[in-house]
Amino acid sequence: MIQEAYNVKLWRIAGPAWVLDPSTAMADGPFIYALDARFSGKRDVPQMMRNMLADRFHLVVHHESRIEAAYVLTVEPGGLKIKPSPPAPPVDASFPLEIKHLVGSDRATGDIHFHGAMSLSYFAFTLSSVMDLEVIDKTAQTGDFFVLLDANIPSSRAPLGGSILRTRDLNAVAREGGIFNEIQKLGLRLRPGREPIDHLVIDSVERNPTSN
Repeated sequence: MIQEAYNVKLWRIAGPAWVLDPSTAMADGPFIYALDARFSGKRDVPQMMRNMLADRFHLVVHHESRIEAAYVLTVEPGGLKIKPSPPAPPVDASFPLEIKHLVGSDRATGDIHFHGAMSLSYFAFTLSSVMDLEVIDKTAQTGDFFVLLDANIPSSRAPLGGSILRTRDLNAVAREGGIFNEIQKLGLRLRPGREPIDHLVIDSVERNPTSN
């Protein structure tokens, strides 16, 4: 619910273990919460969920920028090799994942597929979900492009906190090819760097929600 309310990835949330991974924190097993609510419109959902979490769970959070290892997405010196896509119908700004395309991934094999029209900021956002580090869009490109990419990403992302399961030389990883070569075919480049990453920090929260 916190992820939905704040549109934040799990590994960008810092807080109590029982919030992030209840099954490992409590001897009597995880809490199970059921949300039964009616929303006036999709655009209102995040703010209404934030209000509900603050009211029922007394959730208090703040944002914190941390300099971390990341991949930076830029345009190759030769320019983009993907074509602009005609403007898509407007989408609900509160649900950035609603866009016309096919994106799929298989964590077991590391295979990922991008087929269709999307912004490069969305492309970077989705890569962040399957790669071992956050991907930061610095292409300065607006609008949608038709992306056709099939690649394999051996991910080493830990399930919590964005930490890496094994220490690796990021420049050596980039030289391995794979997803990096496939992205270059699009006229883009993925290079290692260090960037400010926004995190959502849980200051306080209660396990048992207050009643209606």
